[in-house]
Amino acid sequence: MDERLRHLKGSMKQSVFQNLQFTDKHKQAIKRKIKQENILLPALQLLSVEKNGIELVQKLRSRGIQEFDEQEGFVYILLHQLEQKSYVTSRWKEDQKKYYQLNSKGKKVMKSLENGSQRSAFVLQGLLGGGGGQ
Repeated sequence: MDERLRHLKGSMKQSVFQNLQFTDKHKQAIKRKIKQENILLPALQLLSVEKNGIELVQKLRSRGIQEFDEQEGFVYILLHQLEQKSYVTSRWKEDQKKYYQLNSKGKKVMKSLENGSQRSAFVLQGLLGGGGGQ
């Protein structure tokens, strides 16, 4: 079976993928989705306890996750998407910072990601594409 797959891959490179080209816009979108996939599960795990955006960035960095170092606003975009999907609740505190925490719907998503089920489908369709997912 493995040998047949290698031949199929080679055949597809010569036919189907031969003229496939990505624009810079497509490349950036793919890179952004990969970054989100790498950050999503750790972010959900960290949001089990209420945190503001700065605290989340610091905790992600302490875990060695640095995909967003040049674009810290990326984490806030992710938090906004999680909030829009009702995976986290948020509130403003007296210190003028917005705090986020995982809710029950977000905990279900986190568990499914931890189990590896639907990881790619969730990231690509649910959170990023606006459809599918949890």
